[in-house]
Amino acid sequence: MLLEFKAKNYKSYMEEMVFSMAQAPKQRGLDESVLRNKIDMTEYNAVCSAVVYGASSSGKSNIFSAVDAFKSIILRGSLRNPRNWDSYNKAAFLLEHIPNISAKEKPVFFSIKFIDSNLLFEYSVEADLGEFMNKEAERKIVSETLKVNDKLFFSRNGDELEFGSFRGMSGYMAPSYLRYENTAGALAECNIVADELFLTNGFKNIYSSRLAEIFRNWLESKLEIIFNPEDQNFMLNMSEPNKNAIFMERILQDAPEFFSVGSAGIKLLPQGGGEDSRLYSILSDGGKIASEKFESKGTIRFVNMFRLAVNSLMKGSTLIVDDMDSLISPNQIMCLLSLYHSSQINRRKAQLIFNSYNPIYLRSSLLRREEVKFTEMDEETAKSNLYSLSDIGSVKVGKKNEDFVKIYISNKLEAVKPADTNPIFKTLCEHAKDEELS
Repeated sequence: MLLEFKAKNYKSYMEEMVFSMAQAPKQRGLDESVLRNKIDMTEYNAVCSAVVYGASSSGKSNIFSAVDAFKSIILRGSLRNPRNWDSYNKAAFLLEHIPNISAKEKPVFFSIKFIDSNLLFEYSVEADLGEFMNKEAERKIVSETLKVNDKLFFSRNGDELEFGSFRGMSGYMAPSYLRYENTAGALAECNIVADELFLTNGFKNIYSSRLAEIFRNWLESKLEIIFNPEDQNFMLNMSEPNKNAIFMERILQDAPEFFSVGSAGIKLLPQGGGEDSRLYSILSDGGKIASEKFESKGTIRFVNMFRLAVNSLMKGSTLIVDDMDSLISPNQIMCLLSLYHSSQINRRKAQLIFNSYNPIYLRSSLLRREEVKFTEMDEETAKSNLYSLSDIGSVKVGKKNEDFVKIYISNKLEAVKPADTNPIFKTLCEHAKDEELS
């Protein structure tokens, strides 16, 4: 369950960007939107969904790109670019794309706070990646910190390490550390590499492989970021656990009208004896054809999004989708949202995060104020800013139960700016008229 993600000096976010999924104080209503988790008598509550609004190029996708880049760095365990990569998000693998273009000698900062396996993880890393597009810059970790259940495990400053007390956490510590506790710190400092993360290297090898693996596994399997919604092949190689595949097969067979398919039905069939599956449309004569060759793009998109949602709900993962409502009707999006907002269905505390231009999801009966986010870009500095509807004063956004759609359309929010193209077309028409006269 994601509680918070922060980034600084990441593309258009030169200043610190805080993306919070935590329940905002003094917010009431829509209790089923709140996921509750208690650790050591302390309750940590988060919302089950979030929608990000903002003008084009205001920084909406950069939020998701930052999460993806952070995840990629952790999974690799270093600041080095991989030799081979295949991703819509270049910044996740070519780190010279990360720093803000105007930043000079400023480090990049990431932090994340989440709950998994009844443990509260808080991790931050600050890295010197050089200036924007400087491929030759000498990269290094500036600082790195890990807390578990509000207890400091380690704090790194360059090549120096400081460790907290592991009291009460001995069950998670490596046997070798328990035997050589007095010399472990010195050994760890001797093995620090400037551009490698201590979390996934020294801490994992010397102190706690178990905690490092829980952290890594959550990022790898329970934090899913999907880009490029118009790529119809992005789901073809998605493997699903057998029970999920069986569940999806039943839904596809029993409710073809629900997905608005143009054939007699859709089936999820395995590929060449492997675990990967692919969608096929069943024809009236009993034959089959790959669905992307027969169904509309909107149908394929929604079926694939539904599969992602099913996997997310089954695993209890945080699903982040860029431009999720591209090619999909608002009613279908609200159907997906309703799954995450149902306490009977969303028993594993899954979360859905996406961006949109459509104000229909702003209904006060559908989303809480902290579930609605806005991005805006300063026209002079080209810096992005992120905030929630719950951060805005009541004078600007109206009464507690007022419909957010009216607020959005009335241009009360700085993140929503009217686009007036009349002057542009008047100039073009005048230019065309002058050419005719000449």
